[in-house]
Amino acid sequence: MKKQLVLAALAACVMTAAACSNEKPAESAASETAAEETAAEEETDAEESDGIVFKHGGFTFPALESLEKYEDKIYTEIYDEAMDNGLYYSCMLFLPYTEEQLMAITDEEEIAKVQDSVRELFTVIALDGGRGEADLRELLGDIGEKEGSVTELLSDGEYTFFWVEDEVMSGPLEGEAGEMYQEIRDEVMAKKEYIAFGTPKGYSTLDKGDTAVFQTVDMEGNEVDSAELFAEHKITMVNVWTSWCPPCKAELPDLEKINAEFAEKGGAVVGVLYDSAEEGAIDSAKDTIAETGVTYRMLLAPEDAEDVFPVEAYPTTWFFDETGEVVGGPVVGADVRQYRDIMENLLK
Repeated sequence: MKKQLVLAALAACVMTAAACSNEKPAESAASETAAEETAAEEETDAEESDGIVFKHGGFTFPALESLEKYEDKIYTEIYDEAMDNGLYYSCMLFLPYTEEQLMAITDEEEIAKVQDSVRELFTVIALDGGRGEADLRELLGDIGEKEGSVTELLSDGEYTFFWVEDEVMSGPLEGEAGEMYQEIRDEVMAKKEYIAFGTPKGYSTLDKGDTAVFQTVDMEGNEVDSAELFAEHKITMVNVWTSWCPPCKAELPDLEKINAEFAEKGGAVVGVLYDSAEEGAIDSAKDTIAETGVTYRMLLAPEDAEDVFPVEAYPTTWFFDETGEVVGGPVVGADVRQYRDIMENLLK
């Protein structure tokens, strides 16, 4: 199960063009998570720590200095998933490619080479309900059958955390890639005893019939109350995006067209800049807005954004009626045709 999850997710990472993961791309995993740590720590009970926060996994891994050393030569990918069976899966992968190299790969043979070069830096799995090692081994299948593949890290009676090793995914690499991987891996093993554990967290949802309630400000600093915002239009399309997400920025001109197209029928588009608390995000977003000619209303993320708009990838889009109730979506990824179809159906 574990390897299937990893390779499927990796293929999506290499080939996806319509959506961005909710982890901000960066030159290293340490810098990748730094701007999100404050919010992530509020979502878990993990101790405050300068490290890599896994909000669903419920722990913080110590910062890895070796990642910064090789930030211009490697790419690291983080997975932090809450599964339906009470299993919380968290891992960090190493790839001896830069982000630019990965994004340029389209050939199937090259993709296969990338997958062969993926190595596991660490995997931590938590189980709920007080379940133990035997339960996890059964879930892991072939991997769980191997001696030393599963080690219990902590159990508090409600959740049990395990360190999981896959000899294939953590096997040696040749050349410079192998040297870099081994150095980072050695630091991982040295620091795993300093993991700060908290409480795993499942996914929040915002589905049809749910209501969004929030207060925030728009790009001009005007206060915004969700009840007043939604009451202004029959249907409000809320597009959650970030300043660093290429698919998000690419679809902005089309969203401007949708906003104009449905205005007379009572429809409107509203953007929510999800990373507005990050340094430089608002200025970057304003530059993008100016370049794309967007005029529809742009909001900063409310303080409780992760609860109000539970986002796992960007952009994510919902449709609300005049009362703030969800009547369409979520649409994950840039899909202008689907936006337009939903607006047309809701405004008939």
